[in-house]
Amino acid sequence: MFVTHCQFEQAFPSGLAAQGSRYWRAVELSLRMPWMVLTIREDAAERAFERTLLLSHGADLSGLLRTHRAESFAGLDLLTYAAMSGDGSGWKSRAVRRVWKDEGAGDDQPGMFIYEDEIGRMLDEFGTMAAGSMSTWTLLLELPEMRHA
Repeated sequence: MFVTHCQFEQAFPSGLAAQGSRYWRAVELSLRMPWMVLTIREDAAERAFERTLLLSHGADLSGLLRTHRAESFAGLDLLTYAAMSGDGSGWKSRAVRRVWKDEGAGDDQPGMFIYEDEIGRMLDEFGTMAAGSMSTWTLLLELPEMRHA
């Protein structure tokens, strides 16, 4: 999750600010858990534009899938704390190709989100290699392949 601190709040001109929104120059991560950067293409009457959201849980992504067409998702990056996955130190960013939900935990347990990166590596919500059988996984989102110049 993200924590805001009043010293990082940014005043924003009321004519440009979205109704009910507050603006921050910095947010703090409360835990060293994976988080996501999601880019969504929005089509407004006068023009198209992109929004970038920071998400702290797969349930947030799942909720956005209920209110947006999957085709509007332009990109998703998963940031993991490298030491948790044995990948060194600091944060590591991975482009996500597919998002799955593992319903294999049973009715009394919430399903776990699985993120497949651009080279096919499957990572769970903790940033570690996903385990379990894909037979209990449901594909939630497939993102377009990124084109590199």
